[in-house]
Amino acid sequence: MDHSRSASGIGEDGIGIQDDLRCKRSDGKQWRCTAMSMPDKTVCEKHYYQAKKRAANSAMRASLKKAKRKSLGESDVYMESKSDDMDTTLVNAEVEEVDQYLPTSDRSLLVSNNLELPDDLERDGVHYEENHKVYKLKHPSTDPSKNRSDLSLDVSTLDTSDGSSNSNDGSDDLDGSGDQACHQCQRNDRVKVFWCLKCDKRGYCGSCISTWYSDIHPEEIERICPACRGICNCKVCMRRDNLIKARIREISVQDKLQYLHCLLSSVLPVIKNIHHQQCFEVELERKLRGNEIDLPRRKLNADEQMCCDCCRMPIIDYHRHCANCSYDLCLRCCQDLREASVTQIAARSDSNKTLLREVTSSKSRLNLSFRFPNWISNINGSIPCPPKEHGGCACLSLTLKRIFKMNWIAKLVKNAEEMVSGCKVNGNGNECLDETGSGSRLCQFACRDYSNDNFLYCPSSEDIRVCGIGDFRKHWAQGKPVIIQEVCDSSSVSSWNPMVIWEGTEKIKDDHRVVKATDCLDWSEVKIELGHFMKGYSEGRIHEDGWPEMLKLKDWPSPSASEDFLLYHQPEFVTKLPLLEYIHSKWGLLNVAAKLPHYSLQNDVGPKILISYGMYEELGKGDSVDKLHFVMRDMVYLLVHTCKIELNGWPRAGEDSSKSEPGAFWDVFRKQDIPKLIEYCRVHSEELGSLEHLTNESEERLLHDGVVYLNMHHKRTLKEEFGVEPWSFEQRLGQAIFIPAGCPFQMRNTQSTVQLALDFLSPESLGEAVKLAEEIRTFPNDHNAKLQMLEVGKISIYAASSAIKEVRKLVLDPRLGSELLFEDPNLTALVSENLEEMVKWRKVTCSSS
Repeated sequence: MDHSRSASGIGEDGIGIQDDLRCKRSDGKQWRCTAMSMPDKTVCEKHYYQAKKRAANSAMRASLKKAKRKSLGESDVYMESKSDDMDTTLVNAEVEEVDQYLPTSDRSLLVSNNLELPDDLERDGVHYEENHKVYKLKHPSTDPSKNRSDLSLDVSTLDTSDGSSNSNDGSDDLDGSGDQACHQCQRNDRVKVFWCLKCDKRGYCGSCISTWYSDIHPEEIERICPACRGICNCKVCMRRDNLIKARIREISVQDKLQYLHCLLSSVLPVIKNIHHQQCFEVELERKLRGNEIDLPRRKLNADEQMCCDCCRMPIIDYHRHCANCSYDLCLRCCQDLREASVTQIAARSDSNKTLLREVTSSKSRLNLSFRFPNWISNINGSIPCPPKEHGGCACLSLTLKRIFKMNWIAKLVKNAEEMVSGCKVNGNGNECLDETGSGSRLCQFACRDYSNDNFLYCPSSEDIRVCGIGDFRKHWAQGKPVIIQEVCDSSSVSSWNPMVIWEGTEKIKDDHRVVKATDCLDWSEVKIELGHFMKGYSEGRIHEDGWPEMLKLKDWPSPSASEDFLLYHQPEFVTKLPLLEYIHSKWGLLNVAAKLPHYSLQNDVGPKILISYGMYEELGKGDSVDKLHFVMRDMVYLLVHTCKIELNGWPRAGEDSSKSEPGAFWDVFRKQDIPKLIEYCRVHSEELGSLEHLTNESEERLLHDGVVYLNMHHKRTLKEEFGVEPWSFEQRLGQAIFIPAGCPFQMRNTQSTVQLALDFLSPESLGEAVKLAEEIRTFPNDHNAKLQMLEVGKISIYAASSAIKEVRKLVLDPRLGSELLFEDPNLTALVSENLEEMVKWRKVTCSSS
């Protein structure tokens, strides 16, 4: 959104502009700019951009001079320089001038084509190390075992003043670097290409860097390229981004405010809980060290993640640290240790074994008394480092430290509370109900007795487009799956053929490339040539014993290759996807996970293309299935391609071929049925085969592990004995299945299929994700669920920060006054950037009327 103010009807001399709305830029004597200032700045758009660009160029020149000066000195590798400010360091006196006009949180650098860096690159809360070293060139063919110091690049070859790149005699060129194409200009004759260490698939030449991204240090380009930052302005990236942005811009301001209010309301309890834990530790620290405490700050790189050495969960912010052995302990483990220690001492002294069992039986608490019997907290509440046999050094006390800026989370809580209470929302968004409400779009997929949960919401993609997302939100909030019809039609099937995907993701089509697949007969990993797998997709494969071979590809294509195929080869397809507000990984207003900075570590955030074999008949063994499980995220599976397999000796028992056959069968269970599901698996563990050694602990992890599939016989028995029945339905070509976080589900392929899978986290599912995170925390540290852990706390913090900024931009923009039904068109003159002041003047009403 363009935030510059309209100056229509205002003369060049500034007449008609109130003094406090006028740009503050002046020469300090007589002259002052006559333009109107930007809504949330003290200067006009022109001088705002000028100040940013001067600071960026100054920083670039200063860094290059420093690098060149050091290269002539004692060492070829420069010493680290660490900044104490959370923002990008600007090493020039001109920074003082920028500080006069730019708030601290908005000093992100500006690219030369006047596109601002995304908010997440402003690094609001995180402190990063600035490593000023020799620029190192990364190339895909480079042997990682080689010493990277051999890849030094003379920075004096870069000339940022005129946008050109001067070449030397080529003595410092790398073998093979000259034939690697620059992502921006697509030329492969560039000597210097800075390859991205994050995505490992894009490089930018020195000439394009100096021309288009002169404000970004070449070493920063190497760490996180413009495409990974979301600011690449090449033709391909601009085309794919603008198509999505156009869809997002179509959302009305009132709806945007409603979405942001919904998001803030959902994350507020999470960040309040984080803040509460921090306040407890700070108060304890004051008692231990005195009222005046200064919490040291840990310095992390953008690609670093700190985990607790006890529970192996990601550390959000405050934590306790051992200065002697660098042992890190999260606040949740500190709390568990204190509670376990107090109760353990009491239980031992009273010989109360029942009390001891109670303190170790909580599903959300680590059994530290059992795991570490010799590790207890001190009487004053301080935490000692664990004994050496448990990975520590047994020092007397761990120090409280932080990662984010001091009091950042406290301010987020305060602002979020004020916005949630100060914004009154009416209605549930755009709704288009007929006489029977959404009844005409409800389909029955279960026959539960005495229940109104037998129907699911099944709109078409056109229904969502015309009527909005109001009905979807109503059903989604109930924790039910949703089936959306006609997302894509038969005309787009050919573009999702696995052979087309192969050609779109591989530069060289190699039939003999070996990939990994899962054989559903024994769930073993097999290696197969990609060409053979593709042939089996349409023709089928047979085991040596004559049994059908059902394969599912693993790790191909990779999430990054899937995203490239989707965004570069299918940009129009992306814009037609329903509910982009929820599912888009970058601009989804109702996707809580989209607010996490793109440079943060998070597993499997991109779209996935799933390619599997399948047969209509239920074989009883070796079926191509996704076993019964649930995940922390919301999921959507879109069936984009099917192919019927007909094997000799295996007659078809399916539908008439004058009809279209389904691609998959789904069973989705309600969250409240989970205890009975687990009990059924325990009672029938021998019959289910893979659960012979089921223990109490493994029962709790059963649906996280995904080790059973309930066939038709098991589902009948489950209903007869426990009264539990899933929603069971077919998925046909072009249908999208939305599964809420925490809902157990299983799926069986009835044809060879290509599914496009996207994960997201909706405000309605955030509470469930928090609960599952607490359960996963108690799992063994090597459990796969911990490796795929969703950082719910960190996501909530950044979502709150992003939503607060967006609300401020919307309500402080005078151009939107009439759309928001504000009586005073000059609202901006009455309020400051501080929300406290804004709330004093006016309560914002977000109404859909």
